[in-house]
Amino acid sequence: MPKDFLVPTATGCRSRADELAERAQGRFEIRSAGPGLNGPRWYEWAMIEAGTPQHVLLIRRPLLSPGKPTTKSTRDTDPPSPDKMSYVYCYVPKESPIRLTLSHLVLMAGRRWPVEETIATGKGP
Repeated sequence: MPKDFLVPTATGCRSRADELAERAQGRFEIRSAGPGLNGPRWYEWAMIEAGTPQHVLLIRRPLLSPGKPTTKSTRDTDPPSPDKMSYVYCYVPKESPIRLTLSHLVLMAGRRWPVEETIATGKGP
């Protein structure tokens, strides 16, 4: 979703996705979204509660330096570039077998990319 998408918050207000990402500083974790053509797809991820306990904003930003990631975010003190970040508004029903955790949401986000690559390949020559 775009960075200016208005995300409902627990207070009943709406905030822009990129403004909520600023509040996530210090809560980013490095995780792989799954295997890619060149190995694991490492990014920094954060999750912010939104609206209801079943809704969250998932935020992805590229690593500060490519290569093997460290276990802790390397730029919690540097402001991220909103243009390089991705935002996903997630909903997980109460009765879902998927638990609303950062690990599960990153895994689900990673499973979306192969589908998009297949669709793009199908549209090719």
